[in-house]
Amino acid sequence: VLLTGAAKSVLQHRENSLVQLFELKDQKQNLARDLAQAEEALRNPKPKTALDLFKETLTFEAPKDTVRNVQQRQLENEKAMDAANRKLEEATKRSTEEMARFHKLRVLETKTLLVNYAKSQAGFHKRMARIWDEVLPALEGVDACDDIDTVAAAAFSSD
Repeated sequence: VLLTGAAKSVLQHRENSLVQLFELKDQKQNLARDLAQAEEALRNPKPKTALDLFKETLTFEAPKDTVRNVQQRQLENEKAMDAANRKLEEATKRSTEEMARFHKLRVLETKTLLVNYAKSQAGFHKRMARIWDEVLPALEGVDACDDIDTVAAAAFSSD
């Protein structure tokens, strides 16, 4: 039960790493879209509305600042993706090692079980062969005219 729990934990860790990596890839796509929009706004400024002026005043962010901020977030995203990739690789390596160890353990357990069963069967059949070897002379000495009760008593006595 503990081994199964450990294996589940390793696989769950790998799954979480994979999910995190997919989320970061989505974030990367969104940042690329935001950067393209910010660069387009910088190249082709459109007449600013009162709302645009208000937003710039409120955020203190000019189009150049927006591009710079998106580029900075992209760098942070790349670092996070690299870390997530390393984490996923480590989790994959650990899960592969755990599965190999689990398989090796099952093979050893099965081998031990089969060896013990074979020894048990060999011992049983040795005892049976010894009993038949003891009974055989009595059976060979049976005459067709002997009483069946006498033959049975002689053959299966516990001397």
